Amino acid sequence: MFILLWVDHHDEAYQWALRKKCDVNLNTGAIQVYDVQTVKETAVEKAKPSVFAAVNNKDLLSLGVPEAQLDFVKAMTDKEEFYAAESSIPHDAYEYLSWIVEGFEADEVIQMAKEEMASNSGGNDFVSAFNVLNTLKSFVVVEGEDELRHIMAEPLEKWRVFLHPTQKKIVKKNYSGPARVLGGAGTGKTVVAMHRAKHLASTLENGQRILVTTFTANLAADIEDNLKKICSSEEMEKIDIIHLDVWVGQFIKDSDYSVQIGYDKEIKPLWEKALSEADVDLPYSEKFYEEEWNRVVIPQEALTQEKYIRADRNGRGTGLS
Repeated sequence: MFILLWVDHHDEAYQWALRKKCDVNLNTGAIQVYDVQTVKETAVEKAKPSVFAAVNNKDLLSLGVPEAQLDFVKAMTDKEEFYAAESSIPHDAYEYLSWIVEGFEADEVIQMAKEEMASNSGGNDFVSAFNVLNTLKSFVVVEGEDELRHIMAEPLEKWRVFLHPTQKKIVKKNYSGPARVLGGAGTGKTVVAMHRAKHLASTLENGQRILVTTFTANLAADIEDNLKKICSSEEMEKIDIIHLDVWVGQFIKDSDYSVQIGYDKEIKPLWEKALSEADVDLPYSEKFYEEEWNRVVIPQEALTQEKYIRADRNGRGTGLS
């Protein structure tokens, strides 16, 4: 068995290898590639509390953190420091740790890790490690030269929408209600959303449709372009990919409302006009009025004086006579 880890120019490849260790994790059975040099350089005591202060060494090891990186991981004090270290931490351990960084309870993440590792076939050698789910998140097993040629011949665009095993589980799971997928930048949330749309479109009954929406027009166009690479024409006909504001605008129009969506350049002059007509003796700032509108008036539809007087203002911090 040969394991290909990195391809680069001669000196750069040696420089990469100088910092890295490739080993089978004795706790998880997965093959891990991680940075040893960074641990030695960065594992220093800090005044701020660790972002993993609530997780003990035993639990960190159960999540796949190599023993050599315990001090390195425990020295991290905020999200930014953790995300900046992604290339130094084994991929499987980094994924579990990211859940904790994003606010999930450590016990919940540890239980999830145990469930995923339950199917591991025994053994702590490299051959056995390729039967472990967490290994297959980062490695692909190639049987012979023909398969390797086929993989290398695939266009880069296809790799952009490739799913690893954990993502596949999210895509095909039958949720009982709304689901939220969290992750740092570059972890594949959009790829999961695209494959989820394809999966749902393939199971729809007649007349049903899927809406894929985003907050930016450019991302909506990018998603549509990538969906065409993985969906059949029948599936694409059942999926609407549209920027959220465009969808809302169309919904308003179809509902015969004679209003439009306003952005900052339209809204700012309206605020200026309203404030110019306000009682100058009132001790409130422009920010107060905007928050009052967004947090009290609109959510409770208190669009008349009578309704506004009766509106719940709990949590606003400023009482009104």
